[in-house]
Amino acid sequence: MKKLILTLFLSIPLLTGCWNAKEISELSIATGLGIDKNGDNGYLISIQLINPGEVTAQKGSGRSEVTTYQIKAPTIYEALRKLTVELPRRIYLSHVQIIILGEDIAKDGIKESVDFLSRDHEFRSDFYLLIAKGHRAEDILSVLTPMQKVPALSMYTQLEMSEKLWAPTVITNLDELVSDMISLGKDPIVTGVITTGNLEQAGEKSGTEKIRPAGNVNLKGVAVFRGDKLVGWLNQNQTKGLNYITSNVKSTVGHLKCPDGGKFVAEVTSAKSKLSSEIKNGRPKIIAEMYIEENVGEVQCSLDLSKEKTIKQMEKIVEDRITALSKESVAKAQKLRSDIFGFGEVIHRQHPKEWKKMKSKWTKEIFPELEVEYKVKVDIRRIGTITNSVYDKVKE
Repeated sequence: MKKLILTLFLSIPLLTGCWNAKEISELSIATGLGIDKNGDNGYLISIQLINPGEVTAQKGSGRSEVTTYQIKAPTIYEALRKLTVELPRRIYLSHVQIIILGEDIAKDGIKESVDFLSRDHEFRSDFYLLIAKGHRAEDILSVLTPMQKVPALSMYTQLEMSEKLWAPTVITNLDELVSDMISLGKDPIVTGVITTGNLEQAGEKSGTEKIRPAGNVNLKGVAVFRGDKLVGWLNQNQTKGLNYITSNVKSTVGHLKCPDGGKFVAEVTSAKSKLSSEIKNGRPKIIAEMYIEENVGEVQCSLDLSKEKTIKQMEKIVEDRITALSKESVAKAQKLRSDIFGFGEVIHRQHPKEWKKMKSKWTKEIFPELEVEYKVKVDIRRIGTITNSVYDKVKE
C-alpha cells in the first residue's frame, strides 16, 4: 500500500500538461505568410490570420473569414514580434500552410528567409512554398478565393491537386528546399503563383459573391534556382518534361496529332523513370529511361482502334512527344546552368571518384554541355468504353 501511494505521489508532476501549452483564446492562428523586400535592407511581412468566429459560424456576419496584416522590419523575426502593436494575441505559426516569397526576394537570394523558417521552432516543415511570379507576395495573400474560406488553404489544396492531376507544377516543402540549396548535384525548384482579375476588388468579400469572381490565384510556371537565387522560369511544357524525367508525374492528359490530321487525347495513368550515368574518356553522360502507361481519353480523327498497328502508331506519337518535352526541359535548365534534375547526384552515387574531380566545375562547365540520352517506352492500356470514335459515324 505504501508503495502504491508513493508511486501515485511521484506521478503527479507528470500529469501537469505540456510545458509550453497555450490557450486557444490567447492565440491568432496564421495560415499563410508572405515575404517581400522593403527597400535594400528590410522586409515587408504579410501574414494571413483566421477569424475563428467567421470560419466556424454557420451563418456569417458578413466579415471576411481571414484578415491579412502587414508589418515592415529589418528582419523577419522582428517583423512578427512587431505585429504585437497591432494584434491583441500572440501569432501561432504551427498551422501555416503556405509561404509565398516575392520574386524580388527570390532573385536576390532566399537564404536569409530560409534560415528563419528553419530555425523557428513553431514552424512545421510540411508547409508548401510558392514564388510570386511577376507580383509581390502581399498581392497574392490579399486575394479572397471563392471556393475556399481560407485563401492559404485554397492554395495548399490547389497545389496538391495540380501536381496530382495535371503535372505542370511541383510541390516543394522546406526540407526539400534546404536539401537542394546545399547540394552540389541538384538545384531547387518552386512553383510560381500569380493573381488574375481586378486585384483591388479581389480583396473584398463581395468580389467572391459573383458567378465570375473579381479575381483569383493561379499556379503558373516553376521557378528555377541556382543555389539560393532565382535564375529563370520553366513553362508548362518544360515543367512536364522535368516531372517525367524525375518520376514525378502521377497523372496528366495531353492532346497529340493523329497521323492523318485531327487529334487524340492520351491520359497518363502511370509514369516511372530511371536515371543512370556513364563516363567515357572523362565525359559524363546521363541515360533517362521512362516507362509510361496511358489510356485513350478522346479521339477527334479517323483512327481504327481495333487494329494493333494503330495502337503502336499512337504509342510512337506519345513517345516522341514525351522525348521532345524532356529535351526542351533539359535544354532550358542547361541554359540557366541549374541542375534541377539531380543529374549530379546520380553521377555522385554511381561514380564517386569521378564526381570528386568534376564537382567544382559541374555548374559552370560540365552540366551545360552534358549529354543526355532519352529512352521512352509508352504502353496504351485502355481505349475507353467504345472501340472506334463516333467521329466518322456522324451524319453530315
